[in-house]
Amino acid sequence: MKFGTIKRKGMLEEKKEQERTRIAKNTMAKNMELTLGIVTTAAKKTGISAESHRLWMRDDSEYRNKIKAIKMMKQDFVESKLMEKVEEGDISAVIFASKTVNRDRGYADKVELSGTVNVNQFSNLSDEELDAKIAKLKLLSDQEA
Repeated sequence: MKFGTIKRKGMLEEKKEQERTRIAKNTMAKNMELTLGIVTTAAKKTGISAESHRLWMRDDSEYRNKIKAIKMMKQDFVESKLMEKVEEGDISAVIFASKTVNRDRGYADKVELSGTVNVNQFSNLSDEELDAKIAKLKLLSDQEA
């Protein structure tokens, strides 16, 4: 067997593998859509590992964009179901939607602050300065008692 024949066989095998990968990626994307983006279930239906999916997400921008579009579709689906419940007057849905959609109007569970806070106002003081502050606080405490 000649070297050129071996090389052609290797190239043919590589092309077959690339075609299998292309088909698997397309099948995975379809299964991601069917499962609303649940990776483990879609991977199992496709016959690949979830790790293969993660590698494709990292390395293949076209595949990554398809999956991102499916994720947006899932978000839209969930949002539409939430809004259906809001329209029905489901109080839990109304509260949840208010906490997320109307966060900027004060409906959030937590308040977000930005800025700089000096947690330890005494960190730059010397031992002598700290002793003086402690003595002053003790004096104030004794006067209140």
